[in-house]
Amino acid sequence: MPDFFVSAFLALAVGGLIGLERERSGQKMLGVRSFAATSFLGLLASALPDSYLFVVLGFAGILLLSLLMYRAKTEHKTWGRGITTIVMLPLTYLFGVMVGSGLFLEAGASAIFVTFLLVEKTYVHRLAVTVTKGELVDLLTFAIITFIVYPFIPVQPVEAYGTTINLQYMWTIVVVVTAISFLLHVLVKYTKHKGAEYAAFLGGMVASVPTLSLFTGKIKDPWRLLAVNELVSAGTVVGDVVLLGLVALPLLEFVLPVFALMAIGFLATFAKFTPGFDNQDYPLQKKPLSLVFVVKFTLVFFLIAFVTNHAAATPQNAYISSFISGLVSSTSVVASIAYLFLENQVTPQTAAISITLSIIASTFSKTVLTTAKFPDHVELWAPAVTVVVAAAAGLILIGAL
Repeated sequence: MPDFFVSAFLALAVGGLIGLERERSGQKMLGVRSFAATSFLGLLASALPDSYLFVVLGFAGILLLSLLMYRAKTEHKTWGRGITTIVMLPLTYLFGVMVGSGLFLEAGASAIFVTFLLVEKTYVHRLAVTVTKGELVDLLTFAIITFIVYPFIPVQPVEAYGTTINLQYMWTIVVVVTAISFLLHVLVKYTKHKGAEYAAFLGGMVASVPTLSLFTGKIKDPWRLLAVNELVSAGTVVGDVVLLGLVALPLLEFVLPVFALMAIGFLATFAKFTPGFDNQDYPLQKKPLSLVFVVKFTLVFFLIAFVTNHAAATPQNAYISSFISGLVSSTSVVASIAYLFLENQVTPQTAAISITLSIIASTFSKTVLTTAKFPDHVELWAPAVTVVVAAAAGLILIGAL
């Protein structure tokens, strides 16, 4: 009995929240009581014996009521022409069904998200108007990569040239990197002042060297370029943390102090010694999600994974291959080492040192890129010095050295 009262309270709260927003927005047809009752009806339908039948019948009835209300709205133009309220009615019923099925968190979160969209409708409409055809196409591309290609990737590892390769694991990395790449473009486009800083940081999470190259071609001041490098390098570290958190949490828990010291070092240097910059310093990409980028990253990732797998026979070979591969893409090295760790092919100490060496190599690669443009400015070597000191202290702290 107490469980029912808790469910009833949540169902009424979910429906009431949506109804409150609808009534506040000036809707004349439905308000707090109507939406709360609709959600409560969904709860009751799911609680009855043979609930599946009652849920379906209830939904059909709510849907019919919505259609009749839509017809009434078309005949009374003073009621408004929007259909949001009509659509929200059956959706609120389903939220009540979710509560009755024990999906409390899912129902509450969905109701909050939907209410937020309703409250911020002006911003949402403005955002929709500014979306370009290229952005829409790239969003569809990401959907294909994530929801169509991914399910067809073989679950079982495959053998290639004497090396076991987990294609599904690799494609998961591609999906994550692609999502971050698209988010980078959106942040720069739809933020006014800090977008370039977000782009530098997130770009480091995806592809640090190409991101820094974009800024290098635009920025004329060495101190501002140093600021970009610090943020890009910090993004690289945070991106690796996110990646390990998703695919190899035990390894992340072991190596986290190293990551923390490196990220703190980069961000502290950025905050203390470098000036800020704005969106004018970042050339906004016309293609937010390039298929060329996806193909290139996939090929590089596969190649580095192949090399790393072969070199993991001894720790020394793993260190050398990780450092050399890190000059190209530390993200690929981290993903490859994480896979070897999960397969018990490398120890935590070997994995930690290999990952650290790849980040050091990546930082040196980016530092060389900046100093090539301003060879007389020794301060541009600050990221390289920072990463070596922080990495050494972190590895000693976790006992890897």
